[in-house]
Amino acid sequence: MVKTLLIGFIQVVESKDVRDLLIRGKELSKKTSKELRSILEEDDLSSSLPWYTYVSDSTDSPFSDKLIMFHLAILNGGGIEQYGFSLATIMRRDVGTRYSQLLVEMMTFADDGMNLMIKNKWMEQPPMAIKHKDL
Repeated sequence: MVKTLLIGFIQVVESKDVRDLLIRGKELSKKTSKELRSILEEDDLSSSLPWYTYVSDSTDSPFSDKLIMFHLAILNGGGIEQYGFSLATIMRRDVGTRYSQLLVEMMTFADDGMNLMIKNKWMEQPPMAIKHKDL
């Protein structure tokens, strides 16, 4: 579902930086789906069908780039939460290891998104801890 949403967003954003980040997100989503689907297939289990064939060809954005980035931030937070929960409850070491790797990739991607939002002044820099040793 995330890949489907990102494909639609990529078609309509104006900013090249935002588009490049969304393309990275789409590729991360594609990689994640492929890897998790392969685990299911190895055990002769079925996986869901993709939804991205339902994206229209519209290039008129109903949303601003700023709003799209906020949607992306919410999706990232939800994805990180789901990976964390899955990691805590999974009984298979091989799948748990893969979740750990995906969690790191998703957190790096989310951090890059937040930095882009700060750069565009769509979000303020969060308060940081004081580094007393540097004073």
